[in-house]
Amino acid sequence: MSTNGGSGDGGGDGAVPDSGGGPGIGPGIGPGSDDDPLLGIVAAYRWEVTPLLRRTSGVEKLPRGWYRFRLRGEPAMLVVGGVGKRNAQSAAESLARTVSLKGLISLGFAGGLQESLQPGDVVVAEEVLDLRTGERFRCSEELLPETKAQRGVILAVDDVVQEADAKRRLGQQWSALAVDMESAGVARAATQSNLPFAAIRGITDGCDESLSIDFESCRSDDGGLSSLKILWQGMRSRNGVRDLWRLSKRLRCAAGSLAEALQAGC
Repeated sequence: MSTNGGSGDGGGDGAVPDSGGGPGIGPGIGPGSDDDPLLGIVAAYRWEVTPLLRRTSGVEKLPRGWYRFRLRGEPAMLVVGGVGKRNAQSAAESLARTVSLKGLISLGFAGGLQESLQPGDVVVAEEVLDLRTGERFRCSEELLPETKAQRGVILAVDDVVQEADAKRRLGQQWSALAVDMESAGVARAATQSNLPFAAIRGITDGCDESLSIDFESCRSDDGGLSSLKILWQGMRSRNGVRDLWRLSKRLRCAAGSLAEALQAGC
């Protein structure tokens, strides 16, 4: 969500046709007609990938929030797996079991931890650090196109980091550029499957910004974040409506920046 992933329950992407899927290991999901291994992409919410899907031709919408398409000429499979490391790891593991992969990419939103980052900027991870376990996952930039994105450490956390002081403190303590809630889960699945891993994130809030909405009270039953609860919290908290409007605008900007970065060279 912003400072660690996307908000809401996904949002729509009506521009993507529903093909009904095809034969394969999963329910309507399979390798398709491509013989080469696919590039596996894991996002938390459709909000994060809507611009990418709308700007890509020939997208197949499959069951369970899976999408098959070609990215820069390479076959790719994207799954919208939900917020948090556990959901991200489960989605990545499902991808690895279902289709032959050349690598896994964690894609989505993040909060900035350094003053050099502004909303709409893109960050590419050189390393992902799981704050809870201390695990460090090295990243392969070969899975991503050449971009002008800043490169460095992405910090993976379990809860939304809301306060500016906390973001600045994390950035200083761990020399990290950004913070999210999913990249370590995808990285762990990639390591277990002996696959290359990469993470690319769009910044939605800077390190000098605090969020007035109590996102931890907006948890859904599966541990994700409920859009209805976020809206309710925004309506009843001080400055919440302002923050919701600003966050919505920045989510769209960050998602557009991610699409441009991934389609570089297309």
